[in-house]
Amino acid sequence: DEIPNMVAGLNLDMVGEDQAQTGSVLLIERPPEATASFTPVLLAHLREMIYDDVKNYSGIGQYSLQRYATTGFSGGSDHYVFSDPAVGVPMPMLIQWPDKFYHTSADTLDKVSVESLTKVGSLASAYAYFIASAGPDDVSWLAHEMLVQFREKLAQITQNTILAIWEGEAAERARKELNRLERLVAFHLDRHRVALQGLMRLCDIVSSLSDMMYYDAARFANQEMGRARRLAEQHLGVAALESVPDSPETLDEWEQRAAEMKPHRLYRGPASTIGALESLSSEALAEWFKLLASRKTGAFTVPVLAEYWADGRRTALEIVDLVEMETGIRDAELIVCRFELLQRSGLIEL
Repeated sequence: DEIPNMVAGLNLDMVGEDQAQTGSVLLIERPPEATASFTPVLLAHLREMIYDDVKNYSGIGQYSLQRYATTGFSGGSDHYVFSDPAVGVPMPMLIQWPDKFYHTSADTLDKVSVESLTKVGSLASAYAYFIASAGPDDVSWLAHEMLVQFREKLAQITQNTILAIWEGEAAERARKELNRLERLVAFHLDRHRVALQGLMRLCDIVSSLSDMMYYDAARFANQEMGRARRLAEQHLGVAALESVPDSPETLDEWEQRAAEMKPHRLYRGPASTIGALESLSSEALAEWFKLLASRKTGAFTVPVLAEYWADGRRTALEIVDLVEMETGIRDAELIVCRFELLQRSGLIEL
């Protein structure tokens, strides 16, 4: 009953640590892209206001003596339930990680820092206060801040593509990199559109502002794609790039299976792994855990993200593409096996 009235949330998992003792970094973990939101942009801006409180030698620049960073969604805490699109409460997480005393008997009160706890408390309070009291001017400022951060992200993605092209001499590789960039730009532009629409949670008069900000973002995205193409042509020559035919990607066995599968969730929120596994045979369990153990990265996060994108309309192959855009990991086998496991457990229909 309360969820429809929730604007946003904030998960404070492990905070207030003495970074010198624990070896940790204060992280903002963004919500998943399936629940794209204004929240990580707001939280990151407030963090810089609160944490960058030390001036350099000349007194001109400012920085923080505490380590901090922003990361993509990985899950593993309460925010992964709220941030599921089926629940729909965008919720970043504040967490100190890594922590050399994590879940040990040495995780005692002396590992807490008064300064660290004060700052994270100020950050959480400022975040909550802004969301609770935001008016038209506040929302307009936040929309422009979202545009600035979107431009920075897209410019860096484009620059990484240009570097990959310039490091090689093959026109075929350059064409693949440009095609990949086009997909990434389209993905992040669409997620930016969804995040702008989320501003309606704060103020009900921002539809025209959201449209204007999206138009500016789309124009910048086109400019960045043009910049990448021009520099690729400069490096390899127009004729060389045009000589490479656009051929469709060949699907492997797991991608073909994914293309024929359209998962429809029968529950709200991410599936309980323990509950999902209780109904399986010991052979099926062993097979699933063997598959997880074979993955160096993404074994937990990729299946969760795949569930988020499962809306009953997308094919599993479309979901494989979306997870790849979000994480850089393309793992059709893991995603297909996860959906088949949930089907056997009666939690989704295929």
